[in-house]
Amino acid sequence: MSASDEVWILGIQMTKFGKHPDLDTVDLAARATTGALSDAGVTMADIGVLTAGNLMNASASIGQQLQKQIGQTGIPVYNVANACATGATALRTAIMAVKAGEVDYGLAVGVEKLSGAGLLGGGGTKKKDADTWTPAGRYGAVAPIDGRIGTETCPASLPRSARSMATSTVARASSCSPRSAKKTTLIPP
Repeated sequence: MSASDEVWILGIQMTKFGKHPDLDTVDLAARATTGALSDAGVTMADIGVLTAGNLMNASASIGQQLQKQIGQTGIPVYNVANACATGATALRTAIMAVKAGEVDYGLAVGVEKLSGAGLLGGGGTKKKDADTWTPAGRYGAVAPIDGRIGTETCPASLPRSARSMATSTVARASSCSPRSAKKTTLIPP
């Protein structure tokens, strides 16, 4: 393994948007992961790092749960939560491990299950601003923004249908002659 300035995206898989009442987040992540591995033409044995993004249940260690679900353990796992950039942060973390030469292959997974999460009750309603701003928070420096611009919580600003989905991406350093590097097009469900 050596550091590389170029990284290839070898495989991508996205589950269909939907409520998926029979699947939990681990099941959705496993479907996306096995699809991305297949699309890339690699197996979990090739993967050197797994990065998993999940915001709504951030403390659940979705990466470790996913490893057990797909029957693979023993590689570094990074669980990330970064508001609406959670999936992108997972991908960036995997790419940075590949670019640094730590691994030849990285796997990034992002998964959320919003149906039934209780986010639709109050989201998207704008609160009336007071005529004057009243300082709040530490040292009076914090202005309340959440709810004032009609979001209340970041996930509540998602489409009102509140669906679930998962994506997985396999990345590889270009210095490793990609087995199956190709242009991959995501087709909306």
